[in-house]
Amino acid sequence: MIKYFICVLASVTTAAIVTSLPVPAVVGTANNTGNFLLTFNIPFMALRFLCGFATLAPTHFAKILEMSKIDDVPLVKGSRYALSETKELPLSEGADFIIKEALKEDERPLYVALLGSLTDLGIAYLKEPKIADKVIAIWIGGGNYPNGEDEFNLKQDIKAANVLFESPMQIWQVPKGTYKQMEVSFAELNYFVRPCGEIGEYLCDQMFDYNDKLGSNPDTANWLWPHGETWCIGDNPTLSVLLQSGDRISWHMEKAPLIQEDCSYLPNPNGKEIRVYDTLDTRMTVNDLFAKLALCYGK
Repeated sequence: MIKYFICVLASVTTAAIVTSLPVPAVVGTANNTGNFLLTFNIPFMALRFLCGFATLAPTHFAKILEMSKIDDVPLVKGSRYALSETKELPLSEGADFIIKEALKEDERPLYVALLGSLTDLGIAYLKEPKIADKVIAIWIGGGNYPNGEDEFNLKQDIKAANVLFESPMQIWQVPKGTYKQMEVSFAELNYFVRPCGEIGEYLCDQMFDYNDKLGSNPDTANWLWPHGETWCIGDNPTLSVLLQSGDRISWHMEKAPLIQEDCSYLPNPNGKEIRVYDTLDTRMTVNDLFAKLALCYGK
């Protein structure tokens, strides 16, 4: 059984902790503008802790919690700065909370899901290296192997990524080419998510508005993302890898590379072994999301 499931979301940092209890939970992520891009519904976990990056995102997290009728979840702040932006460790309530949970007396691992940069977990490790033996980090980020490439989550804080890749902590990485498999159409979202109460309508509206905003701006209209009538909900694989059977080998092992300033990978023969996911069960993940939203918030 999972001890705890902590989600570190968005850019520069946000975090949430979910415990293994038989009640639903909702977790959302935000981009730089604070727009929520997705919601999870996890039937066997209860949302215990939510941490937003220091300024804009907490108001949106609070709105998500309110519309989801969750009133017992503390909302705290993550780091305002990336590790690469300061010589001293930035302040992070989220990092302190990770340390507190990791050091509890429990033989089970603490799963930390990172849906953005690695800043808060990097801060936590540097403040208390003993957590490395207690944590399994599940990270959505980084380019494809063997060379790597420009990737949004990684480039938010390359220093934090190197700190954790060089640490003894276990890492499960879902790189760009894998998390991009998690696509849904707007028709699916309108059909399955919008009917799910206030939260479903809000999630659809803010996503479509953001898509239209980028599509109508000449400076962003030619981007490869977003495009047309689909959206990549690429943070969901943090749940995919835990929900799917442990007997399903959809990953391989790599030596943790040294990450360069351009996000490329420099081979490191002496690096630790990390798990790198190659494929995901998109059908199960997306249908599970739709079903849990309907069960909890549907009419």
